[in-house]
Amino acid sequence: MIESVGERRAEAGHGHAAILSLLLALFVFRVSAQLVQRLWPTSLLPPFGMWQSGTVPYAVLVASQLVIIAAILAIIVRMRRGQVRPRRKLGVTLLVAGAIYMAGAAFRLVAGLSFLSHLSFFRAPIPSLFHMVLAGIVLTLGHFHIRRSAGVGR
Repeated sequence: MIESVGERRAEAGHGHAAILSLLLALFVFRVSAQLVQRLWPTSLLPPFGMWQSGTVPYAVLVASQLVIIAAILAIIVRMRRGQVRPRRKLGVTLLVAGAIYMAGAAFRLVAGLSFLSHLSFFRAPIPSLFHMVLAGIVLTLGHFHIRRSAGVGR
């Protein structure tokens, strides 16, 4: 049976799409859990204030999170359909940006658990952990573009 280029591209992106789906599920949980704490507080989850540092008003935060969720979901769907054309330069850019983002989030987490725990921005570990999840998404996208661009026009 002859397979099309689109089918091969779709198959090639399934592993990355699966990882992105898992990371997106974690992020959706984070957004949902904070919303639950805002609307119907429960003792099963950390208090509302622990889900954010307070630097951005909640309405702005949740709106931007919904945009991020929609964008990542669109990428996953396109990747599964083989509609994402791998581009090496984009992959390198995403890997560099993702590594910087991950390092910053990891620093924020470690600093907040130790020498900067007196500052509210650093004190809440949940935002740092979920910034690491978002950094993981950027790194996964970068890996996809580099890995899948081998042999493809750059």
